[in-house]
Amino acid sequence: MIGGQIKKFRMAAGLTQQELARLTGYSQQRISKYEKTGNIDYKSLCHICDVLGLEITLTTKMAGGERMYDDNQNTQSVG
Repeated sequence: MIGGQIKKFRMAAGLTQQELARLTGYSQQRISKYEKTGNIDYKSLCHICDVLGLEITLTTKMAGGERMYDDNQNTQSVG
């Protein structure tokens, strides 16, 4: 899932894997691996998002699927 999102936003930015690689300092093979497998460490994900002008949002859900906390909005809601 995350790999597909990286590819989607890279393409929306009009970048090839090679161009994103150059901008991040990573190899094209590394970008390709991230996009194909979604296996990426948090630091690398943050770096790629920064280069693409994206922000990472984490949302915690309770067992029933209700949103409990959104780190960007600093809100809590249950039910």
